Amino acid sequence: MQTYSLLFYAKRVKNNSKISAIYLRITVGGIRTEISTGQTVKTSQWSIKLGKVSGISPNAKQLNCLLEGIRSRVFECYNTLFNEGKEITCENLRNKYLGIEDRKVSLIGVFKDHNSKMKELIGKEFSKGT
Repeated sequence: MQTYSLLFYAKRVKNNSKISAIYLRITVGGIRTEISTGQTVKTSQWSIKLGKVSGISPNAKQLNCLLEGIRSRVFECYNTLFNEGKEITCENLRNKYLGIEDRKVSLIGVFKDHNSKMKELIGKEFSKGT
């Protein structure tokens, strides 16, 4: 089983240094990838050491709960990839979390698909010479 690590961190928004966007960094075998969580936080409320929002306000608790949910979901994706016997890379883990399917398209496959569609249209919209 290959080791992986997750780290939440805040990156300041370009136009406003008081607000930071929260990102998730996935590291597998020393290779990293990042995912935006779509959440923002006041820069002063982010704990770099803990990797979460500091404080006990309802907003801080809710945001930390959301981050833990993301962490759990990534762990589920890791287990799914492992149980399916697929290679676990940061890219595969990121794609699994985001729901991006691996589609390998080859040029020959594209031409075969095109030709089979054209055969169905012979006599309807196209002649055999086309």
